Amino acid sequence: MSGEQEEIESPHNKPFLFDGGERKLAAHLRQVARGKSVLFHGTSLGSLIVRTDTLLVPSSGDPSISFTRSPEWAAHFAGLPKTDDDGLATVFVFEREALRYNYRLELHQDSIEEGAHNKFEMEERVYERDIRPVSKLLHAITFSVHSRVITLTSRRTSGPSTCPLQGPSRR
Repeated sequence: MSGEQEEIESPHNKPFLFDGGERKLAAHLRQVARGKSVLFHGTSLGSLIVRTDTLLVPSSGDPSISFTRSPEWAAHFAGLPKTDDDGLATVFVFEREALRYNYRLELHQDSIEEGAHNKFEMEERVYERDIRPVSKLLHAITFSVHSRVITLTSRRTSGPSTCPLQGPSRR
C-alpha cells in the first residue's frame, strides 16, 4: 500500500481519508457488482455474520440495518473498527431483489453539504428485523486482508468470477 490518501466527505459533514486499501476494495466491489442489481453492507463483524448466517438489528441507536448502493461507502464502513470486531474489512453484496422480496427496504438519505450543493449517500434500510438466512440473499462476500481482496460468490452467480460461496477469487 502506498500510503496515498484521498479526502472525501463523510455523512456527518466532516472529511475523512479514503485510503488506498479502501479504494482498492471499492474498485473490486464495482467489478463484483457489474451488471447486477445489488446492495452493499460493509462491516468489521463479517465472521460473526457468516458464523450465525444472520445480520442483527443493532441493540442501541437506530433499530435498522443499512445498505448502500455505493461501493466506496461500503468499503469505508467495512474498515471502521467496532467493539469486538474481527479485524477483517468485509462487504456483503446482497441481491437487491432477493432482499426486497423478503424485507421491506426503505430509502434513507444522509445529506452531505458541499458548498451550495447537497450530495446524498444512496442508502436503503430494513427497520426492526434481523436478516436471516443471509446466505440465501447474497451475491458475494468480499473481504480485505493485508492489502489483498478476496471474494466468495454465490453458487447462483454465473460468469468468469464465479467461485464457490465457493472458493476465493484473489486480486
